[in-house]
Amino acid sequence: MGREEDPPRIHWECPECREAGVIDGWRGSDDDLSAISSTGSKGSPVRAVISRTEYQLLLDELIADRECERMLYRARPHPDGVELSGSDEEFEVLTRAVAVEVNRAPTRTKRLRRSEIYDRLDLSGQGWIEAFVDVVVEGLDHFDLVIGRAPVADLIRERIAIVVSQMGISEQSARQYMTEDALRELARHAAVELADEQPGANLFGQPRNIRVGIPTVGRTLAALAEAAHVRVDIRDTVGVHGALEMVSLFGQILNERSDTACAAVSLPQAALTRSARLLDATAEMIGQEAVTSYDLVPDAMAQLASMFVEDAAILRVLVAEQGTFTGPSNLS
Repeated sequence: MGREEDPPRIHWECPECREAGVIDGWRGSDDDLSAISSTGSKGSPVRAVISRTEYQLLLDELIADRECERMLYRARPHPDGVELSGSDEEFEVLTRAVAVEVNRAPTRTKRLRRSEIYDRLDLSGQGWIEAFVDVVVEGLDHFDLVIGRAPVADLIRERIAIVVSQMGISEQSARQYMTEDALRELARHAAVELADEQPGANLFGQPRNIRVGIPTVGRTLAALAEAAHVRVDIRDTVGVHGALEMVSLFGQILNERSDTACAAVSLPQAALTRSARLLDATAEMIGQEAVTSYDLVPDAMAQLASMFVEDAAILRVLVAEQGTFTGPSNLS
């Protein structure tokens, strides 16, 4: 494609079908994009490849912002579809525009289609989790609480998994809901919740200050196994690992006890608190109709969620009756 300035004329040719032509009278029309500054010429361009269908959807349904049009119209054919190129700023504008359309989607199907486009255009990589952790850690510092970055990252990913499940969108699309205010509220939650879970500590070596009846331990193990099953179906690896870690811990403690005739066993308080959170969060996912592939009918799923809530409540009662609060006191 080439452009003449005097007279204003565009010579174009399709690189695939070799059809060609000349465009006159375009200057000053609605299709004249020359007034839009091109930031793509500064520095090395960023590139992303989307399918032809996705590209057509961008042109036909999604993008009304003329700031995005220059990048869209300079797209080139690619073996896997269509290649977009532009600056970081241009891609940021485009992804924000698509994110808005994800939220406006009238149906789940359209929301998923638009979410997939957003995923392909979001070139931020994995740096997002570090930025989110920074905000939460800063919020925790306000409560004089120091927690390792890994447990905080796990909590953020769990919250994002809940959003993914509730809204039927991808992880990358769900990140837009982790605003600074939401992350600071998460820090407040973590100050209470995670402090009692002893994040980063070896729970097997923690004081075993909560006496739990063997039937309750068995019921909790079954609940955690079912919760892991649910988390597998929604591809929440963080939740799966967390539930299985608790199953393993309880099993090891049961295995080492010497008085097998005793009807109770002593367990770490943090293990019960963590298990209760895992069960409550899994029940919330089911309650939002996020789990569709689990091999149970809807009524049975609702009953399972109710059992998770009940099991979590039992654990919290035991902690409240026998445990000690280790969280921060300055929560104002």
